[in-house]
Amino acid sequence: MSNTIKIVQQHGLPFKEKNLQGSKELADAIEDAKRLEANPNTKCYTDMNEMWADLDK
Repeated sequence: MSNTIKIVQQHGLPFKEKNLQGSKELADAIEDAKRLEANPNTKCYTDMNEMWADLDK
């Protein structure tokens, strides 16, 4: 099974990230993504057309 399919099926990476090395900007972006994911009020999309329509508003 490809890693892409695993990522889609598991709604994320098929492994726990550890020893992540990168910039502070990257670490901040990951933390922002985790906060958004944990927030039940975050707008989510299952349809790309709906997403693009919202972005065009």
